[in-house]
Amino acid sequence: MLTPETEDTAPSRLGPQAGRAMIMIAALLCVIVALVAWAQLTDQPLAARPADLPITSERAVHMEAELDGSAHVTDHRRALIADFGPGEAVFISTIVRVIDRERRKVGADPNAAIYLRQRGETRLTFFDPETQRETELNSFGQDNVASFKALLQQDAK
Repeated sequence: MLTPETEDTAPSRLGPQAGRAMIMIAALLCVIVALVAWAQLTDQPLAARPADLPITSERAVHMEAELDGSAHVTDHRRALIADFGPGEAVFISTIVRVIDRERRKVGADPNAAIYLRQRGETRLTFFDPETQRETELNSFGQDNVASFKALLQQDAK
């Protein structure tokens, strides 16, 4: 309980500025929800989607991953392209597990090939024909893109 003697040393409550900030945050959230609802109800196209560039290079690959971060990548004839030891291909094995999960959701063939594609000069994607999903790899950083680009260019062993 505050008394006149302890009122000056007590921690101050949030002032009127904090109340205004909370109202502004709530208003912003309402505007965001309204915009998303409008976009969904009017079937607005995705504006941030990158342009479809022509496929300049493509390779069908099969990837198997282990929980320890190792991965095995083969071509469409099942010839070995790359064999990564534990911890060497964590990003690749993570992508493989995501693809496997998505395929299980739709009951797709877990052993089907994945298409690694280069679009234009700089964009790298992988396309899963079983789920019809194409994923941009450039957004995951240059080191991760480089690991997939090497798979696209590497000869079978």
